[in-house]
Amino acid sequence: MTDEERFQKLTDRHEALAQSVELLLHSIEAQRRSIEEQRRGIEEQGRNIDRILHIVEGQTTHIEALFTVSERLLHTAENHERRIDRIEGRQ
Repeated sequence: MTDEERFQKLTDRHEALAQSVELLLHSIEAQRRSIEEQRRGIEEQGRNIDRILHIVEGQTTHIEALFTVSERLLHTAENHERRIDRIEGRQ
């Protein structure tokens, strides 16, 4: 193999390596953009979860208040029923 052939072979390898590195850099950049997009999506999901949690906490408070009112109404109804039974029993 002549020096010129060796030099050409080395040049070809260098060019192939340079192309591989360029493709790798493009791939890395595409992955970086994809990861950044996913990070933004995850942050948005986190904010949505926080909003939902706030709504659920508010609804929980309302449900607890409704439960308390329901218990009071039940107690009042039971008291009225006992009074009616006593009044009817006396007559």
